[in-house]
Amino acid sequence: MRGRINSQPTLFSTINIEEFVPQDHYLRKLDKVIDLNIIRKSTDKFYSNGHGRPAIPAEIFFRTQIIYYLYGIKSERQLCEQLQFNLAYRWFCRIPLEDEVPHHSSLSKIRSRFGEEVFKEIFEGLIKKWVKEKVVNGDRIIADGSLLVADASLDSTIRKDGKKHKKDGSNKDRYSNSTHQHVQDKEAQIVGRPGFTKKLCYKTHYSIDAKSRIILDCYGTPGATPECTVFISRIDYIKNNLGLSPKEVLADSGYGSGAIYKALEDRGIRSYIPLHRSKARKKEIRKNGFSYDKSKDRIKCPKGHYLYPHNYTYRNMQKYRMVGGHCNGCPMEDKCLSKTQQHRALTLDRGIYEDYSYRVTKRQESKLFKKRLNERKWKVEGLFGKAKRNHGLHRLKYRGLKKVSIQMFMTAIVQNLKRVANKCEISLNESLSFYLKNHCLEIIH
Repeated sequence: MRGRINSQPTLFSTINIEEFVPQDHYLRKLDKVIDLNIIRKSTDKFYSNGHGRPAIPAEIFFRTQIIYYLYGIKSERQLCEQLQFNLAYRWFCRIPLEDEVPHHSSLSKIRSRFGEEVFKEIFEGLIKKWVKEKVVNGDRIIADGSLLVADASLDSTIRKDGKKHKKDGSNKDRYSNSTHQHVQDKEAQIVGRPGFTKKLCYKTHYSIDAKSRIILDCYGTPGATPECTVFISRIDYIKNNLGLSPKEVLADSGYGSGAIYKALEDRGIRSYIPLHRSKARKKEIRKNGFSYDKSKDRIKCPKGHYLYPHNYTYRNMQKYRMVGGHCNGCPMEDKCLSKTQQHRALTLDRGIYEDYSYRVTKRQESKLFKKRLNERKWKVEGLFGKAKRNHGLHRLKYRGLKKVSIQMFMTAIVQNLKRVANKCEISLNESLSFYLKNHCLEIIH
């Protein structure tokens, strides 16, 4: 007999939402690694016991935010629409079917009320928990930065002095951070480089554990901030705040300066950072027959005479000057001195960090050094790629560095939770396989 649709709704029904979420659903794996105690501890100060109307629990709010960033949902309005009908989302966020989904404006107000510090505390709290559980050891750190397109158009920038835009020969506006700023997002900076059209950007700086690929530090800056200027402070943060002791640091050539090599050596950390091309001097004193005497801080020329420090230092360069008039009549005078410098004393510039750079120049040709560089590339750049492709970091949702940092922290939290959830699943499967293998062997014997 042909069946018919019964459009008459039932008066009473009992539904267990738990039964509608498959046991192998990814949200179940993620649910096992969320620590609600960290969330409560960071948000308790925002709630008053016994006063005011009931608020949306902080745990529910952060669960909605995890859904928001995990699936790269475009807006909180769209998030609330999907929470309304997606049973898996409701189950994960602990919203029963008979309860209303929070309004999107309520989520925005809670986020603004908590501010950057709460999201930072939760991010740090999870890292410290995993450090105690030995999920992270932090022996080897990989660092890198990535540009993030701001929620601001270059066409909405104005000149800081109030004048009109200047036009160049091609009738295009000349934009620069010294002269222009966005009308609403004054902290976003103009960034342009070969292969990258000028845009308003922020920058996120990741420091990850090389073994587990868990993000240990997520730090946001305006887009034009060079990675090397914040690098050492972030390494110190990892050591002092997380209690880790890095032994190796991997980074690209953007971090390759003598000052960074020295700072890492002083901290007992071995660096795998190639020397920046602009820092590599074409004419080193060692290649021209000159040698540096570190014990007496002097440079020896090929004829055995010495140049001593001159009272002049500029951009980490120390000037050395020949003393004693040995250049006059020297057979190498034409090679060492130009025609305009004849009958003068020879001067040479030597970087104050040249010893550190020279050691790296020799090391970076080794197989281990090249292996570390390849490891850095796929591990940390892969995280940036997934953050932008899957978790909505291809374009920022908010304006202002503090609000932008919230998006950076939540993206990093989601990526870390995924990493830990997958690691726990692998460990569980390995343990189960080990048990079954040994149990079967016992039965056989």
